[in-house]
Amino acid sequence: MAEALSESDQLVSTVNRRDVPTLQELVAKRDHLTESTGHYYGVTELSLRDADPIKYERFYAKMHAAVLAARESARFVAASPGSREMGESLWGLATPEGDTLAVSLGFLSHTAIFPVSVRYMATNDYDVNDGIEDGDVYAVSDGLTGGVPHPGDFYSFVPIVVEGEVVSWAIGINHLMENGAPVAGSWATFSVDTFMDGLVCPPMRTGRKLKQESWWKAIWERRTRAATMNILDDKMRLAGCAMIHEAVHKLIDEFGMDYYKRAIREVIEESRRMIIDNMKSLLIPGTYNGCAFRLVKYEGLQNVWSHANKNTLIHVRASLEPNDQGLLLDTEGSSKWGYHSYNATPGGADCAVFLGMINSFSHNTKVTAGIELAVQRNYVKGSIYNPDNEYTSNANLWAQTVALNSIGFNAISRATFSRGYLEEAYTIDGNWGAFQGAGTAADGSNYGFTNFEWLGGTGRGAWCY
Repeated sequence: MAEALSESDQLVSTVNRRDVPTLQELVAKRDHLTESTGHYYGVTELSLRDADPIKYERFYAKMHAAVLAARESARFVAASPGSREMGESLWGLATPEGDTLAVSLGFLSHTAIFPVSVRYMATNDYDVNDGIEDGDVYAVSDGLTGGVPHPGDFYSFVPIVVEGEVVSWAIGINHLMENGAPVAGSWATFSVDTFMDGLVCPPMRTGRKLKQESWWKAIWERRTRAATMNILDDKMRLAGCAMIHEAVHKLIDEFGMDYYKRAIREVIEESRRMIIDNMKSLLIPGTYNGCAFRLVKYEGLQNVWSHANKNTLIHVRASLEPNDQGLLLDTEGSSKWGYHSYNATPGGADCAVFLGMINSFSHNTKVTAGIELAVQRNYVKGSIYNPDNEYTSNANLWAQTVALNSIGFNAISRATFSRGYLEEAYTIDGNWGAFQGAGTAADGSNYGFTNFEWLGGTGRGAWCY
């Protein structure tokens, strides 16, 4: 009898499931509507905003307040010093396809990466094969499958599910104090391939019902040198996601599911239009070229990996060209990937590029996926920004992607200078650095660390020291 009931329940569940779109179907619909109409999700009219602008702005204000509150609360509940004091963190809300809806203060450029993880889960049928339930917890630190810049940045994804359908994702990010690579610290300065990058995981479920599984704590303890700090940060990310998760459910209860599904599309399309208007106002037609170089000094460091025992000069080359849909960033001519830790993935390159793009063009609108839609990127396959070897290391990509961001930022600065906005024109150069290492404390316990005073100091605000 029990078996019969179980089979009956499964049949009912299967029948209901057929009425719910899969992640693959959601992504395919999103892409088709966007590409066929030239507007995000086929939204040609901002009907909700025009019909009742006060209600529309109240809807977004509550959404934005949720992610802001998540950051300001969670990092004081449980967090490492790097997250709590330096602000090396971010919380956000995304559409079911991973497109950014709202973000807190912090790692703004990481918004470009959200879709990579979600699309990987969609392509590999996570929801069909394993099921995705409300309040599940997913961990991501892999550049190839998750778009993460380097394994020192760790992401937590929590699906928001209503009646079996994923309607949004709550996301938390922070830069770890230590990520378990052979070279201690947040990112390995010496790494030959991804197997030396530290704790790297593709999108994987680590918890349910807003609670991590017991084995996940053991992973931090056994695979990183700063388990206490990393466990605190993991709790911090999830605490913020839980706050967003609750707030969105309340938002849906208040405004209704139909309004929610339409409004999240209009929010992104509205910001896309405003960003394109900003680009047309600030930029002058033409091609803005730039280049930079970075030396990889690996020769003589070791004799085990002979193919990596060499010095390499990385050529970073990019151009910006405004067009009717925004602008094109083209990295054609940049160096190929190599056996070092300075490689990037498209997601990691995006993370660098959008540092300048968001600051320049999203200043008077909502920070959403609209900025990603307005910037077309060409990362040539086989290059340092899009390796054709799936096992390349990307542990220290910031050592050269900072220069890529500077090229884009300087192009915008030259354009604003040409427009006559002298107060907006200045020379940009990336200045970053951090001390990292490992050792043994007085009580005999091992530790690993990264000092964020240079790297994350800009996220702190003004201090008297």
